[in-house]
Amino acid sequence: MYQPSNIFAGRIQDLALLKTAFERTLSGHGQVVTVSGEPGIGKTRLVRQLADVARAQDTVVLWGQCPEVRGAPAYWPWIRIIGSCVDEIGPALTESLDRPTLSHLSRLIPELRAPRSSDEPTSDPDTARFQMFNSVATLLKGASETRPLLIVLDDLHQADVPSLRLLEFLARETADARVMILGTFRNVEVSGDHPFRDVLGEFARLESSQRLHLEGLELEEVGDFVGQAMEDKRWAEHVSALHRRSEGNPLYLIEMLRVLETERMGENALRIDQEIPETIRDLIRRRLNRLSASCNEALSRASVLGRDFHVAHLGRLLNELPTEELLDALDEALMAGIIEDNAPPPGRYRFTHILIRDTLEDELSPIQQARLHAHAGAVLEALYETDLRGHASELAYHFAMASPVTDSEKSVRYSLLAGEIALESYAWEDALSHFQKGLGSVDQIGDDLKPALLFGTAKAQTALASFEEAWDNLLSALDIYVDMGDADNAVAVAEYPVPYVGGLQGIAIRLEKALSLVPQGSIAAGRLLSRYGRLLNLVESDYEGAVAAFDLALDIARREEDEELEQHVLMDAADVDLHELRWTDLLTKCLRAMELRRPQRDPSARFEPLFLAGQALTAMGRPKEAEPHATAAFELARTLNNGELRTRASYSAEK
Repeated sequence: MYQPSNIFAGRIQDLALLKTAFERTLSGHGQVVTVSGEPGIGKTRLVRQLADVARAQDTVVLWGQCPEVRGAPAYWPWIRIIGSCVDEIGPALTESLDRPTLSHLSRLIPELRAPRSSDEPTSDPDTARFQMFNSVATLLKGASETRPLLIVLDDLHQADVPSLRLLEFLARETADARVMILGTFRNVEVSGDHPFRDVLGEFARLESSQRLHLEGLELEEVGDFVGQAMEDKRWAEHVSALHRRSEGNPLYLIEMLRVLETERMGENALRIDQEIPETIRDLIRRRLNRLSASCNEALSRASVLGRDFHVAHLGRLLNELPTEELLDALDEALMAGIIEDNAPPPGRYRFTHILIRDTLEDELSPIQQARLHAHAGAVLEALYETDLRGHASELAYHFAMASPVTDSEKSVRYSLLAGEIALESYAWEDALSHFQKGLGSVDQIGDDLKPALLFGTAKAQTALASFEEAWDNLLSALDIYVDMGDADNAVAVAEYPVPYVGGLQGIAIRLEKALSLVPQGSIAAGRLLSRYGRLLNLVESDYEGAVAAFDLALDIARREEDEELEQHVLMDAADVDLHELRWTDLLTKCLRAMELRRPQRDPSARFEPLFLAGQALTAMGRPKEAEPHATAAFELARTLNNGELRTRASYSAEK
């Protein structure tokens, strides 16, 4: 049998549609095309055919595989795509980018950080994510000016939510660039509340978007497929039976032909109908049964590592198997078409289809799987000793899967680390998932890590606008840190900017306890007093107490010449003035905040004093003086592309 990856039959109209979209891309009209279908229907093969066409026209093909198993970092397909783009275009691409853009990109690719970059991330979650997404768009659009780009995202039904958010953003931003985004997904996996459904809905609104759904091959196309696959042309007389049993699914066809060729079951169509198993997995099991015991053992262990694996990692899992025997087993699997080379780098292999990996893993009992995951976690932890951060998600996954046979400490620790890393790249959804998984097991190992997990959960929930849940977790973390006497973490938790919600009880007492942990007159005390003053007014309606707290905090800020703290206190105090309709006091604080230099580094920090000054002047009956502030606030919100700020500024401008 010929290599299945070389077979391309039928799909003439489908390929023509993709070629048309590609030609539009070359003329500067970016395109977004999604290809859907059941497993094995030929989605990836069709995309590879277009990729060959694109390469022949000097197009850079960037391939991002959404991982089929958990454990990959957030944005994994985009990390691969961006890295490949930089490698393909060359150093001129990154040299053309300014430092802020490189700084934002470094959240995804740390190696891209600009030398001596002093840019600080904005405190606003939406703005921070927008800036990073916009930097990715800037890089890709810049690259497309040199050579057209074909960006392939395979298996989008497996993509993490942050990757989908970036995809949605880029689909809009690259509409005027020589960038074609081509994604594949299994439609049977995308149902109910699957996050990719929302992305498809957004795509439907774009003029540059098309969706292609693949059905099974027709009878004539199956004949062409069999003719390419089999050297023995006598198989042509069985095409009708093969088409009937496979329903035109190329993967099923390949598996049927392998079994039939190996077992010499092709004398007549009746035997094909009677002897071929009903499912692809049954066909795969039959093929695996023909391999040696050592080959099956190696493949079984490899299935725990994922669809892609490295021979060095597998060798550590099979330390009882000599290296030569392992290499022989992998050669046997290669010859049988179970795995394929996945170079570069050398030594990497890949199961030829995810269903093969799944079938192998399903053959293991739950306890066997847990033991193998525990072993895999230990092996990978040793291999990644110098870069545990870069592999935290993978390690968290393996140790979590090992929980039935081992304690949960490593699972919890790596979940915490993976969550913190996800926060750094604004992957709020992934961060929340990691923290919640850690919390699910933390009670089994004690409370040492619990407050950090609660705090991380609150940060992710704040970014996702789940404010009530965020407050619950924030206050729980604060209680634990105060009881532990951990002043630094108590301050960090207490001052974290979660928007106020009604019904908060006992928060003033909690902050008073936190204040007792820090030295009077310190910067930490100033930060806590600012938070304390704002919440004292909102929760307890104690305006005088709030003013007293703000005065103490401002004294500290000015004595220490800390403009960042002064800006923070002024805006907390201004919020209280707004609540109390004290317009003159509010205006005074905003004008002072505008004079400060250091906070100007964070563009979103400039919005609040501009916006509130406009509000105060309008309320004081001075609309002409308010107009420049309101206009500046609106322009800043538009520049930041922050929907919430833009809505507030628009409402203010209308008034």
